[in-house]
Amino acid sequence: MSGPLQCMSCHKLAAGSAIYACLDCHVNSHAPWYKNSGSSVPRENLAKVSCRLIEAETYQDKNLLVVGGGDSAIEAALALSRSGTNKVALSYRGDAFQRAKDRNRQFLASATSEGRIQQLLKSEVQEIRPDSVTLTSNANKVDLPNDYTFVLIGGESPEDFLRKTGIEIVEKVLSA
Repeated sequence: MSGPLQCMSCHKLAAGSAIYACLDCHVNSHAPWYKNSGSSVPRENLAKVSCRLIEAETYQDKNLLVVGGGDSAIEAALALSRSGTNKVALSYRGDAFQRAKDRNRQFLASATSEGRIQQLLKSEVQEIRPDSVTLTSNANKVDLPNDYTFVLIGGESPEDFLRKTGIEIVEKVLSA
């Protein structure tokens, strides 16, 4: 087989000649935009939307949205804000980051007070477009410029299965 490989679920392309495992594809019904009707956010399948952050330092001078209220979302927002060149918004449907570790809440409070992260509590993503996102926050419509969106709301990654089959998963450790 020659040419790029394509994930059958999200249609993302990857260069390679053997096996392509798209770790972005895992179903999670906890997504804040899944309504009682079961419908999802328009355009959530755009290539700029990911369920995983790899190498935060590669994002420079970008408008970024992180969705989620746990440690993974907070740590991603912190990592993306470290360069000082990105505009990072953190959207969470709750009114406080109760599930997060105290340390992460403290780092987040500092980054927010320094203007590196904009917290959008009681918010839900309504639409993702190629260059922007629309959320509701405290019942108000909020439009934000957006280059990339990271949905870090929990889920089950296939990493354990892949490791058991002998596939090496390369992870980069980020410091706080």
